[in-house]
Amino acid sequence: MKNLVLLMVTLMATVAGYTQSIPSYGEKTDRANRVLQPALQRFQTDVVTHDLDSCIQQLLPLADDPAKKFVIGNFLFNIDADHSYRLHEEAWQSDSSQYNYLLEYARELQRRGRYSEAAPLLEKFATYAPNDNRLQVWLADCYINTGQPEKAIAAWKKADYNDHRNHNTIDQAIWAVYGQASQLRQRNNWRKEVSAGKSASAYPLIFLDSNWETDWWNTIAMDSFLMADLQLAQEKGLPARDLQVLQFYADLKQLSEITYSKLMDMLSINQLILNNHPLPPNGKLAGSLLDATFSLTIADPDEFFALRGDELLRLAKKHKDVAYLNIYSKLQTAIKGKVAPEIALTGWKEYHDEGLAVSYLNGKAPKTTYDDPELDQALKAFPDAALLYFMKASLANIEKKPDQQELLIKTIQREFRSLRSDPHRYATRLNQYFDYLSQLQ
Repeated sequence: MKNLVLLMVTLMATVAGYTQSIPSYGEKTDRANRVLQPALQRFQTDVVTHDLDSCIQQLLPLADDPAKKFVIGNFLFNIDADHSYRLHEEAWQSDSSQYNYLLEYARELQRRGRYSEAAPLLEKFATYAPNDNRLQVWLADCYINTGQPEKAIAAWKKADYNDHRNHNTIDQAIWAVYGQASQLRQRNNWRKEVSAGKSASAYPLIFLDSNWETDWWNTIAMDSFLMADLQLAQEKGLPARDLQVLQFYADLKQLSEITYSKLMDMLSINQLILNNHPLPPNGKLAGSLLDATFSLTIADPDEFFALRGDELLRLAKKHKDVAYLNIYSKLQTAIKGKVAPEIALTGWKEYHDEGLAVSYLNGKAPKTTYDDPELDQALKAFPDAALLYFMKASLANIEKKPDQQELLIKTIQREFRSLRSDPHRYATRLNQYFDYLSQLQ
Protein backbone atom coordinates (compact mmCIF):
# COMPACT_ATOMS: atom_id res chain seq x y z
CA MET A 1 0.00 0.00 0.00
CA LYS A 2 2.86 2.40 0.80
CA ASN A 3 4.04 2.14 -2.81
CA LEU A 4 0.59 2.95 -4.14
CA VAL A 5 0.51 6.08 -2.00
CA LEU A 6 3.99 7.01 -3.19
CA LEU A 7 2.95 6.40 -6.79
CA MET A 8 0.07 8.83 -6.41
CA VAL A 9 2.33 11.41 -4.76
CA THR A 10 4.82 11.05 -7.62
CA LEU A 11 2.13 11.35 -10.28
CA MET A 12 0.80 14.55 -8.72
CA ALA A 13 4.17 16.03 -7.72
CA THR A 14 4.82 17.98 -10.89
CA VAL A 15 2.30 20.65 -9.98
CA ALA A 16 2.56 20.56 -6.18
CA GLY A 17 5.18 23.28 -6.10
CA TYR A 18 2.78 25.84 -7.51
CA THR A 19 -0.51 25.10 -5.80
CA GLN A 20 0.18 27.02 -2.61
CA SER A 21 1.28 30.18 -4.43
CA ILE A 22 -1.54 30.52 -6.97
CA PRO A 23 -4.76 32.01 -5.58
CA SER A 24 -6.68 30.90 -8.66
CA TYR A 25 -5.92 27.26 -7.85
CA GLY A 26 -8.98 27.92 -5.77
CA GLU A 27 -11.97 26.25 -4.33
CA LYS A 28 -13.21 24.59 -7.52
CA THR A 29 -9.98 22.70 -8.04
CA ASP A 30 -9.71 21.82 -4.36
CA ARG A 31 -13.27 20.51 -4.47
CA ALA A 32 -12.53 18.54 -7.64
CA ASN A 33 -9.53 16.98 -5.91
CA ARG A 34 -11.68 15.86 -3.01
CA VAL A 35 -14.44 14.51 -5.25
CA LEU A 36 -12.00 12.60 -7.44
CA GLN A 37 -9.88 11.09 -4.67
CA PRO A 38 -11.83 7.79 -4.51
CA ALA A 39 -11.53 7.33 -8.28
CA LEU A 40 -7.82 8.18 -8.29
CA GLN A 41 -7.18 5.78 -5.44
CA ARG A 42 -9.18 3.08 -7.22
CA PHE A 43 -7.03 3.65 -10.32
CA GLN A 44 -3.89 3.01 -8.26
CA THR A 45 -5.32 -0.22 -6.92
CA ASP A 46 -6.74 -1.46 -10.22
CA VAL A 47 -3.66 -0.68 -12.31
CA VAL A 48 -1.66 -3.23 -10.31
CA THR A 49 -3.43 -6.11 -12.06
CA HIS A 50 -5.70 -4.58 -14.72
CA ASP A 51 -5.03 -3.25 -18.21
CA LEU A 52 -3.79 0.34 -18.11
CA ASP A 53 -6.10 1.60 -20.85
CA SER A 54 -9.18 0.21 -19.14
CA CYS A 55 -8.13 1.98 -15.93
CA ILE A 56 -7.68 5.26 -17.81
CA GLN A 57 -11.07 4.85 -19.47
CA GLN A 58 -12.66 4.63 -16.01
CA LEU A 59 -11.27 8.08 -15.19
CA LEU A 60 -12.03 10.01 -18.37
CA PRO A 61 -15.85 10.23 -18.04
CA LEU A 62 -15.33 11.87 -14.64
CA ALA A 63 -13.63 14.86 -16.29
CA ASP A 64 -16.94 16.68 -16.76
CA ASP A 65 -15.88 20.21 -15.83
CA PRO A 66 -12.69 22.28 -16.21
CA ALA A 67 -11.48 21.71 -12.65
CA LYS A 68 -11.85 17.94 -12.93
CA LYS A 69 -10.18 17.97 -16.33
CA PHE A 70 -7.29 19.82 -14.74
CA VAL A 71 -6.98 17.39 -11.82
CA ILE A 72 -7.21 14.27 -13.98
CA GLY A 73 -4.84 15.83 -16.50
CA ASN A 74 -2.31 16.36 -13.72
CA PHE A 75 -2.75 12.77 -12.59
CA LEU A 76 -2.19 11.43 -16.10
CA PHE A 77 0.73 13.74 -16.93
CA ASN A 78 3.29 11.02 -16.21
CA ILE A 79 1.05 8.18 -17.39
CA ASP A 80 -0.54 9.07 -20.74
CA ALA A 81 0.76 12.17 -22.51
CA ASP A 82 -2.05 12.30 -25.08
CA HIS A 83 -4.94 12.22 -22.61
CA SER A 84 -3.09 14.58 -20.29
CA TYR A 85 -2.57 17.07 -23.11
CA ARG A 86 -6.20 16.97 -24.22
CA LEU A 87 -7.54 17.49 -20.70
CA HIS A 88 -5.19 20.35 -19.91
CA GLU A 89 -5.96 22.00 -23.24
CA GLU A 90 -9.72 21.76 -22.64
CA ALA A 91 -9.37 23.10 -19.09
CA TRP A 92 -7.35 26.10 -20.29
CA GLN A 93 -9.69 26.79 -23.21
CA SER A 94 -12.61 26.79 -20.79
CA ASP A 95 -11.04 29.47 -18.61
CA SER A 96 -7.78 31.00 -19.81
CA SER A 97 -7.70 33.35 -16.81
CA GLN A 98 -6.80 30.49 -14.48
CA TYR A 99 -3.06 30.63 -13.88
CA ASN A 100 -2.85 26.97 -12.93
CA TYR A 101 -4.60 25.94 -16.15
CA LEU A 102 -2.28 28.21 -18.11
CA LEU A 103 0.89 26.77 -16.57
CA GLU A 104 0.01 23.13 -17.10
CA TYR A 105 -1.12 23.74 -20.68
CA ALA A 106 2.15 25.57 -21.34
CA ARG A 107 4.14 22.59 -20.05
CA GLU A 108 2.07 20.28 -22.23
CA LEU A 109 2.91 22.39 -25.28
CA GLN A 110 6.57 22.51 -24.32
CA ARG A 111 6.74 18.74 -23.87
CA ARG A 112 5.25 18.28 -27.35
CA GLY A 113 7.81 20.60 -28.92
CA ARG A 114 5.34 23.43 -29.58
CA TYR A 115 7.71 25.98 -28.13
CA SER A 116 6.41 29.05 -29.96
CA GLU A 117 2.98 28.46 -28.40
CA ALA A 118 4.33 27.65 -24.94
CA ALA A 119 6.61 30.68 -24.64
CA PRO A 120 3.94 33.45 -24.42
CA LEU A 121 2.00 31.45 -21.83
CA LEU A 122 5.13 30.98 -19.73
CA GLU A 123 5.96 34.67 -20.12
CA LYS A 124 2.51 35.52 -18.82
CA PHE A 125 2.92 33.22 -15.85
CA ALA A 126 6.40 34.66 -15.18
CA THR A 127 4.85 38.10 -14.67
CA TYR A 128 2.79 36.54 -11.90
CA ALA A 129 5.78 34.71 -10.35
CA PRO A 130 8.82 36.86 -11.28
CA ASN A 131 11.12 35.27 -8.71
CA ASP A 132 10.44 31.66 -9.70
CA ASN A 133 13.57 30.64 -11.58
CA ARG A 134 11.85 27.52 -12.94
CA LEU A 135 9.95 29.78 -15.32
CA GLN A 136 13.26 31.11 -16.62
CA VAL A 137 14.49 27.56 -17.21
CA TRP A 138 11.41 26.69 -19.24
CA LEU A 139 11.59 29.97 -21.16
CA ALA A 140 15.25 29.36 -21.98
CA ASP A 141 14.22 26.01 -23.48
CA CYS A 142 11.47 27.63 -25.54
CA TYR A 143 13.68 30.46 -26.75
CA ILE A 144 16.57 28.21 -27.79
CA ASN A 145 14.10 26.18 -29.86
CA THR A 146 12.54 29.20 -31.58
CA GLY A 147 15.61 30.92 -32.97
CA GLN A 148 16.16 33.31 -30.05
CA PRO A 149 19.54 32.35 -28.57
CA GLU A 150 20.15 35.75 -26.96
CA LYS A 151 16.86 35.55 -25.05
CA ALA A 152 17.61 31.94 -24.14
CA ILE A 153 20.98 32.90 -22.69
CA ALA A 154 19.43 35.77 -20.74
CA ALA A 155 16.70 33.54 -19.30
CA TRP A 156 19.20 30.83 -18.37
CA LYS A 157 21.45 33.36 -16.64
CA LYS A 158 18.44 34.68 -14.74
CA ALA A 159 17.70 31.14 -13.53
CA ASP A 160 21.28 31.22 -12.16
CA TYR A 161 22.59 27.67 -12.19
CA ASN A 162 25.94 29.05 -11.05
CA ASP A 163 24.41 29.44 -7.59
CA HIS A 164 24.61 25.91 -6.18
CA ARG A 165 21.46 26.53 -4.15
CA ASN A 166 19.50 26.53 -7.42
CA HIS A 167 20.85 23.24 -8.77
CA ASN A 168 18.12 20.95 -7.51
CA THR A 169 15.32 23.33 -8.44
CA ILE A 170 16.60 23.70 -12.00
CA ASP A 171 17.27 19.97 -12.45
CA GLN A 172 13.77 19.19 -11.22
CA ALA A 173 12.22 21.88 -13.45
CA ILE A 174 13.67 20.17 -16.51
CA TRP A 175 12.52 16.75 -15.32
CA ALA A 176 9.04 18.17 -14.67
CA VAL A 177 8.63 18.69 -18.42
CA TYR A 178 10.67 15.89 -19.96
CA GLY A 179 10.67 13.22 -17.25
CA GLN A 180 9.54 9.64 -17.55
CA ALA A 181 6.00 9.35 -18.88
CA SER A 182 5.91 5.75 -20.07
CA GLN A 183 6.72 3.45 -17.15
CA LEU A 184 3.16 2.30 -16.55
CA ARG A 185 2.70 1.88 -20.30
CA GLN A 186 5.88 -0.18 -20.57
CA ARG A 187 4.87 -2.30 -17.60
CA ASN A 188 1.44 -2.84 -19.14
CA ASN A 189 3.01 -3.97 -22.42
CA TRP A 190 5.38 -6.42 -20.72
CA ARG A 191 2.53 -7.86 -18.64
CA LYS A 192 0.65 -8.49 -21.89
CA GLU A 193 3.69 -10.27 -23.34
CA VAL A 194 4.11 -12.44 -20.24
CA SER A 195 0.39 -13.23 -20.34
CA ALA A 196 0.79 -14.29 -23.98
CA GLY A 197 3.54 -16.74 -23.03
CA LYS A 198 6.64 -14.66 -23.82
CA SER A 199 8.57 -15.67 -20.73
CA ALA A 200 11.66 -13.59 -21.54
CA SER A 201 9.62 -10.43 -20.93
CA ALA A 202 9.35 -11.33 -17.25
CA TYR A 203 12.94 -10.17 -16.74
CA PRO A 204 12.55 -6.55 -17.94
CA LEU A 205 9.15 -6.45 -16.20
CA ILE A 206 10.56 -7.38 -12.79
CA PHE A 207 13.60 -5.15 -13.34
CA LEU A 208 11.27 -2.21 -14.03
CA ASP A 209 9.16 -2.95 -10.94
CA SER A 210 12.33 -3.16 -8.84
CA ASN A 211 13.85 0.07 -10.18
CA TRP A 212 10.84 2.32 -10.60
CA GLU A 213 11.88 5.89 -11.42
CA THR A 214 10.39 8.56 -9.18
CA ASP A 215 12.56 11.03 -11.09
CA TRP A 216 15.84 10.86 -13.04
CA TRP A 217 17.87 10.47 -9.86
CA ASN A 218 15.85 8.13 -7.63
CA THR A 219 14.24 4.72 -7.89
CA ILE A 220 12.17 2.55 -5.59
CA ALA A 221 10.96 -1.04 -5.58
CA MET A 222 7.22 -1.15 -6.23
CA ASP A 223 6.16 -3.88 -3.82
CA SER A 224 2.60 -4.22 -5.10
CA PHE A 225 3.72 -4.45 -8.73
CA LEU A 226 6.37 -7.02 -7.87
CA MET A 227 3.91 -9.24 -6.04
CA ALA A 228 1.38 -9.10 -8.88
CA ASP A 229 3.91 -9.58 -11.67
CA LEU A 230 5.74 -12.46 -10.02
CA GLN A 231 2.39 -14.15 -9.50
CA LEU A 232 1.51 -13.56 -13.16
CA ALA A 233 4.82 -15.07 -14.27
CA GLN A 234 4.21 -18.12 -12.11
CA GLU A 235 0.65 -18.54 -13.39
CA LYS A 236 1.89 -18.38 -16.99
CA GLY A 237 4.37 -21.19 -16.45
CA LEU A 238 7.69 -19.35 -16.19
CA PRO A 239 10.42 -21.98 -15.63
CA ALA A 240 11.28 -22.60 -11.99
CA ARG A 241 14.86 -21.36 -12.30
CA ASP A 242 13.74 -18.08 -13.85
CA LEU A 243 11.16 -17.62 -11.10
CA GLN A 244 13.86 -18.26 -8.51
CA VAL A 245 16.18 -15.65 -10.01
CA LEU A 246 13.43 -13.04 -10.32
CA GLN A 247 12.12 -13.67 -6.81
CA PHE A 248 15.68 -13.34 -5.47
CA TYR A 249 16.17 -10.02 -7.27
CA ALA A 250 12.81 -8.68 -6.08
CA ASP A 251 13.58 -9.70 -2.50
CA LEU A 252 16.98 -8.05 -2.70
CA LYS A 253 15.63 -4.76 -4.05
CA GLN A 254 12.94 -4.65 -1.38
CA LEU A 255 15.50 -4.72 1.43
CA SER A 256 15.81 -1.48 3.39
CA GLU A 257 19.60 -1.88 3.14
CA ILE A 258 21.73 -4.25 1.08
CA THR A 259 24.67 -5.35 3.22
CA TYR A 260 27.78 -7.40 2.46
CA SER A 261 26.60 -10.43 4.42
CA LYS A 262 23.04 -10.32 3.10
CA LEU A 263 24.04 -10.08 -0.55
CA MET A 264 26.75 -12.71 -0.12
CA ASP A 265 24.25 -15.13 1.43
CA MET A 266 21.56 -14.48 -1.17
CA LEU A 267 23.95 -14.90 -4.10
CA SER A 268 25.28 -18.14 -2.61
CA ILE A 269 21.83 -19.59 -1.88
CA ASN A 270 20.62 -18.76 -5.38
CA GLN A 271 23.87 -19.86 -7.04
CA LEU A 272 24.49 -16.66 -8.96
CA ILE A 273 27.75 -14.91 -9.95
CA LEU A 274 30.02 -16.09 -7.13
CA ASN A 275 32.27 -19.16 -7.52
CA ASN A 276 31.76 -19.02 -11.27
CA HIS A 277 28.00 -19.44 -10.96
CA PRO A 278 26.06 -18.06 -13.95
CA LEU A 279 24.95 -14.51 -14.51
CA PRO A 280 21.22 -13.85 -14.88
CA PRO A 281 19.94 -14.12 -18.48
CA ASN A 282 19.18 -10.40 -18.61
CA GLY A 283 21.89 -7.78 -18.95
CA LYS A 284 20.32 -4.98 -16.92
CA LEU A 285 19.55 -7.29 -14.04
CA ALA A 286 23.06 -8.76 -14.22
CA GLY A 287 24.58 -5.28 -14.27
CA SER A 288 22.57 -4.23 -11.23
CA LEU A 289 23.76 -7.26 -9.26
CA LEU A 290 27.37 -6.81 -10.35
CA ASP A 291 27.34 -3.14 -9.35
CA ALA A 292 26.21 -4.12 -5.85
CA THR A 293 28.69 -7.00 -5.70
CA PHE A 294 31.62 -4.77 -6.66
CA SER A 295 30.47 -1.87 -4.47
CA LEU A 296 30.36 -4.11 -1.38
CA THR A 297 33.74 -5.69 -2.35
CA ILE A 298 32.19 -9.15 -2.51
CA ALA A 299 33.94 -9.58 -5.86
CA ASP A 300 36.87 -7.75 -7.42
CA PRO A 301 36.04 -6.06 -10.76
CA ASP A 302 39.56 -6.53 -12.15
CA GLU A 303 39.52 -10.23 -11.39
CA PHE A 304 35.97 -10.63 -12.69
CA PHE A 305 36.88 -8.90 -15.95
CA ALA A 306 39.97 -11.05 -16.41
CA LEU A 307 38.13 -14.29 -15.73
CA ARG A 308 34.69 -13.61 -17.20
CA GLY A 309 34.98 -10.68 -19.59
CA ASP A 310 34.69 -12.94 -22.62
CA GLU A 311 31.59 -14.48 -21.09
CA LEU A 312 29.93 -11.05 -21.08
CA LEU A 313 30.61 -10.74 -24.80
CA ARG A 314 29.15 -14.19 -25.45
CA LEU A 315 26.04 -13.39 -23.41
CA ALA A 316 25.55 -10.13 -25.30
CA LYS A 317 25.62 -12.03 -28.57
CA LYS A 318 23.50 -14.93 -27.31
CA HIS A 319 20.71 -12.77 -25.88
CA LYS A 320 21.14 -9.85 -28.31
CA ASP A 321 21.39 -7.73 -25.16
CA VAL A 322 23.58 -4.63 -25.25
CA ALA A 323 23.48 -4.33 -21.46
CA TYR A 324 26.08 -7.12 -21.20
CA LEU A 325 28.27 -5.22 -23.63
CA ASN A 326 27.87 -2.11 -21.51
CA ILE A 327 28.99 -4.06 -18.43
CA TYR A 328 32.06 -5.15 -20.37
CA SER A 329 32.85 -1.64 -21.60
CA LYS A 330 32.34 -0.14 -18.14
CA LEU A 331 34.77 -2.62 -16.59
CA GLN A 332 37.27 -2.24 -19.41
CA THR A 333 37.19 1.55 -19.10
CA ALA A 334 37.70 1.40 -15.33
CA ILE A 335 40.62 -1.01 -15.66
CA LYS A 336 42.31 0.09 -18.87
CA GLY A 337 41.23 3.71 -19.16
CA LYS A 338 39.06 3.30 -22.26
CA VAL A 339 36.87 0.84 -24.07
CA ALA A 340 38.48 -0.97 -26.99
CA PRO A 341 37.45 0.64 -30.31
CA GLU A 342 36.26 -2.67 -31.75
CA ILE A 343 33.96 -3.22 -28.75
CA ALA A 344 32.56 0.30 -29.00
CA LEU A 345 32.07 -0.08 -32.75
CA THR A 346 30.21 -3.35 -32.22
CA GLY A 347 27.96 -1.64 -29.67
CA TRP A 348 27.17 1.09 -32.14
CA LYS A 349 26.73 -0.90 -35.34
CA GLU A 350 25.23 -4.15 -34.06
CA TYR A 351 23.30 -2.95 -31.00
CA HIS A 352 22.55 0.68 -31.92
CA ASP A 353 23.92 1.91 -28.60
CA GLU A 354 24.41 5.68 -28.42
CA GLY A 355 26.91 5.64 -25.55
CA LEU A 356 29.18 3.16 -27.29
CA ALA A 357 28.98 5.19 -30.51
CA VAL A 358 30.24 8.20 -28.56
CA SER A 359 32.99 6.07 -27.00
CA TYR A 360 34.08 4.84 -30.41
CA LEU A 361 34.27 8.31 -31.92
CA ASN A 362 36.13 9.65 -28.88
CA GLY A 363 38.72 6.90 -28.94
CA LYS A 364 39.21 5.87 -32.53
CA ALA A 365 42.43 6.30 -34.49
CA PRO A 366 42.97 8.34 -36.53
CA LYS A 367 41.12 10.89 -34.44
CA THR A 368 37.64 12.04 -35.38
CA THR A 369 37.55 15.23 -37.44
CA TYR A 370 34.81 17.71 -38.27
CA ASP A 371 34.26 16.21 -41.72
CA ASP A 372 34.58 12.61 -40.52
CA PRO A 373 31.89 10.58 -42.33
CA GLU A 374 31.53 8.29 -39.30
CA LEU A 375 30.61 11.29 -37.13
CA ASP A 376 27.96 12.29 -39.64
CA GLN A 377 26.68 8.70 -39.71
CA ALA A 378 26.40 8.73 -35.92
CA LEU A 379 24.49 12.02 -35.94
CA LYS A 380 21.98 10.50 -38.36
CA ALA A 381 21.73 7.31 -36.30
CA PHE A 382 21.30 9.20 -33.00
CA PRO A 383 19.63 12.51 -33.87
CA ASP A 384 18.87 13.32 -30.21
CA ALA A 385 22.41 12.77 -28.90
CA ALA A 386 23.63 16.02 -27.34
CA LEU A 387 27.13 14.64 -26.83
CA LEU A 388 27.54 13.94 -30.54
CA TYR A 389 26.42 17.44 -31.45
CA PHE A 390 28.80 18.88 -28.87
CA MET A 391 31.60 16.78 -30.35
CA LYS A 392 30.82 18.27 -33.76
CA ALA A 393 30.65 21.78 -32.25
CA SER A 394 34.01 21.31 -30.52
CA LEU A 395 35.60 20.16 -33.76
CA ALA A 396 34.05 23.14 -35.53
CA ASN A 397 35.79 25.36 -32.99
CA ILE A 398 39.14 23.61 -33.40
CA GLU A 399 38.97 23.62 -37.19
CA LYS A 400 37.54 27.16 -37.42
CA LYS A 401 34.29 26.14 -39.10
CA PRO A 402 31.47 28.70 -39.42
CA ASP A 403 28.65 26.65 -37.89
CA GLN A 404 29.91 26.32 -34.31
CA GLN A 405 27.07 28.45 -32.90
CA GLU A 406 24.43 26.50 -34.81
CA LEU A 407 25.86 23.22 -33.51
CA LEU A 408 25.95 24.51 -29.93
CA ILE A 409 22.31 25.53 -30.21
CA LYS A 410 21.43 22.03 -31.43
CA THR A 411 23.43 20.61 -28.53
CA ILE A 412 21.50 22.69 -26.00
CA GLN A 413 18.15 21.81 -27.56
CA ARG A 414 18.89 18.11 -27.12
CA GLU A 415 20.44 18.38 -23.68
CA PHE A 416 17.37 20.19 -22.38
CA ARG A 417 15.23 17.16 -23.23
CA SER A 418 17.29 14.59 -21.35
CA LEU A 419 20.36 15.94 -19.45
CA ARG A 420 22.12 12.83 -20.74
CA SER A 421 25.47 14.50 -21.40
CA ASP A 422 26.07 14.63 -17.67
CA PRO A 423 26.87 11.25 -16.06
CA HIS A 424 24.62 12.12 -13.10
CA ARG A 425 21.91 13.73 -15.26
CA TYR A 426 22.35 17.13 -13.66
CA ALA A 427 22.20 20.39 -15.62
CA THR A 428 25.95 20.95 -15.19
CA ARG A 429 26.79 20.24 -18.83
CA LEU A 430 23.80 22.25 -20.01
CA ASN A 431 25.11 25.18 -18.01
CA GLN A 432 28.51 24.77 -19.66
CA TYR A 433 26.94 24.67 -23.11
CA PHE A 434 25.12 27.92 -22.40
CA ASP A 435 28.38 29.45 -21.21
CA TYR A 436 30.12 28.45 -24.45
CA LEU A 437 27.23 29.83 -26.49
CA SER A 438 27.29 33.16 -24.64
CA GLN A 439 30.98 33.53 -25.49
CA LEU A 440 30.11 33.36 -29.19
CA GLN A 441 27.51 36.13 -29.05
